[in-house]
Amino acid sequence: MPQRHDRAFNTQDSCYFAQTNLPCILAWFVLIAIMCRFTTAYAESFWNSTQFHGFGTLGAAINDQANVAEVRDLENNIGIVHRGDYWAADSRLGLQIDQPLTKRLTATVQVVGAHRVIQRANNTVQWAFLRLNASPEWTLRAGRLGVDAFMLSDQRNVGFSYLWVRPPVEFYGYIPLYSMDGGDVEFTHTLGDGTMSVKAYAGESRPTYFIKNNTPDYTEFLMKPILGVDLGWRYSAWTLRLEGVSLLIHNNFADLNTLLQASSALAAYAPFLGSAAQNASENGTHIYYYGEGVNFDNGHLVMLSELSATQFQSHFKANTAQGYLTLGLHISDFTPFISYSRVWETRNDIQINQTQSPLPPQLAASVNQVTTLYNQGVFDLTKSNQYTFSLGNRWDFANNMDLKIQYDLTRVQDASYLFWTNTSGQLPRAKGVSMLSLTLDAVF
Repeated sequence: MPQRHDRAFNTQDSCYFAQTNLPCILAWFVLIAIMCRFTTAYAESFWNSTQFHGFGTLGAAINDQANVAEVRDLENNIGIVHRGDYWAADSRLGLQIDQPLTKRLTATVQVVGAHRVIQRANNTVQWAFLRLNASPEWTLRAGRLGVDAFMLSDQRNVGFSYLWVRPPVEFYGYIPLYSMDGGDVEFTHTLGDGTMSVKAYAGESRPTYFIKNNTPDYTEFLMKPILGVDLGWRYSAWTLRLEGVSLLIHNNFADLNTLLQASSALAAYAPFLGSAAQNASENGTHIYYYGEGVNFDNGHLVMLSELSATQFQSHFKANTAQGYLTLGLHISDFTPFISYSRVWETRNDIQINQTQSPLPPQLAASVNQVTTLYNQGVFDLTKSNQYTFSLGNRWDFANNMDLKIQYDLTRVQDASYLFWTNTSGQLPRAKGVSMLSLTLDAVF
């Protein structure tokens, strides 16, 4: 499997920059020009040491069922469609700039242009941090950086760095936590015949997630603090990782707040709605994530697997387990592979069972309406119980480019909506939805 690329940069809509930060950007350009005018020799040395790296994916995908589309992750509200925008799910373009400031200190900026549920400059800049190599064993970073909660934490946008056309949706889809503002410290040391690494990090993030059938259909969540630990070990063809993360959420999405207010107003007549509101609110609750990953690549056989558990303190979302197993075989420039990924619920007690004393018809109608909104407008939309079989092939026709084709068969259970942008009333059919994807990846 290709080596890990610690490179990613998101390009954002230039019109957005022009509307928001043009005076500031022009001021910085003027200032830099003045500085370069009087420090030409230093400027030449500075720019000569600058490293530019980039990556890109041009992808097309289609499914065989109208009115349902599976999203790549919850940061994207356009999925793999039957007809329409075939390019939005997987296409992206990135650039990264690394600038050594001293022998030990480096500045890194990373930007990625891709379709998102809402385009903002803030979610375009993925990385903007300083790295201090304090010693051969100790590294410190501060700024905006990746959250090392997964095997592909720094590579999810870099299609050239993995076998599939996209990371498995069942594993990577519902927590698209690409970056945080904060810092981390990493210690690496020889352990046996391999190398051990221990990383601890803390910070905050404001990811914007797609919220199906709500107005608006996205919400920017504040997660603060994010606290995590990552343990790794590398030896020859093997890479092993263990991760643990805690995230504290500080807000709900707009429609849920409206529903909570209605529940409070009716709680005196239907106490179970008061309990439901307290359990469903995400504000002030934690998400706990625990995972492990194994990667093996000896130049002939490829095996990559991750398994994790996610626990939600709020009952807005059921606890889940998720995992995948991918096997591939290097044959000259080709790597055919098969993969299986699944997500399933481990806590299924979030539906409201309505029990109450008889109420006047108008109050009873209001209670029934709020109860239905909880069960169908909140809990059903956050169900995640599905699995996917994948078959694909990667062709490395150049040192820095590949072409991939992948067939997916996804079967959804228990009317799970979470990863689907369905037309109202439409469900992925029981026998499964077939998807065909083609991507061209490059690094430069």
